[in-house]
Amino acid sequence: MKIYVILNPHAGNGRGVYLLDRLKRFLKDYDYIIRETKRNNDAFLYAQEALKGNYDYIVCVGGDGTINEICQAIVCKSTVLIIIDAGTGSDFVKSAGSISPEDIGNAITSNKIFKVDSVLVKYSGKTRYFVNIMELGYGANVIARVNKKLKRNKNTIRHAVINELFKLRAYNLKITIKNEVIEGKFIDVIIANGKYFGGGMLASKNSVLNDHVMEVHMIKEISRMTLLMKFKKLINGTYIEDRDTINKIAQQIEISGDKAPVEMDGEVLFTTPISIELIPESINILLAS
Repeated sequence: MKIYVILNPHAGNGRGVYLLDRLKRFLKDYDYIIRETKRNNDAFLYAQEALKGNYDYIVCVGGDGTINEICQAIVCKSTVLIIIDAGTGSDFVKSAGSISPEDIGNAITSNKIFKVDSVLVKYSGKTRYFVNIMELGYGANVIARVNKKLKRNKNTIRHAVINELFKLRAYNLKITIKNEVIEGKFIDVIIANGKYFGGGMLASKNSVLNDHVMEVHMIKEISRMTLLMKFKKLINGTYIEDRDTINKIAQQIEISGDKAPVEMDGEVLFTTPISIELIPESINILLAS
């Protein structure tokens, strides 16, 4: 049994280091290696190394960003991901679950595997996956503001939501789902595989990680004041019930029009146009025993 541990020492303002110290006590009976990330993309490179070394499990001691980087390498691979949650927001694990260091041995023995969907995104001749949430427009600008903060807590994103209101703009977009074309001005488009984003805000209450579809929530052009009044609805997920929101279910999506910023699993990466395709049950995650 070979285990490859990837630690983000900065996750959760240092919580990852504390969890790793606990984890080591329960890995002594296994063949394992530990790698510590120092810069962006390290987790992806380490995950690739784990695949080449035929490791059975990759243990992620980190948050949403580290999980996303690892998933770039393991989509459609047999390697199993073990998540030990060390993040600040920890949105993906609210849908996927995580394992405590003390329970890792029992989880490996039980070997309960959760096969989750991932989503392939094509942009500017490149590709990237996300496993939780993609957001275009206002939400991506919020995440960009959050990511400038060296230290974050659960209120950081809520402050950013308010501050970005002053720069609110609508994007003229063409969104194609199957044979339906939706055109108009939107301030935000949320494409959800998981339920939560932004440190516990309910992005898509009906989303399930292995239901083979994406939930799409398109918020039409509205004023700053109207959006501010919806703040509670953005947190509890009831914004999808408003007449200003168009909701769809999709397996493939094409988005073009204005160049809207795009964030995936908490990282602002590129702008539209983009092509999106769901890849069913393409990542293996170990569940707690």
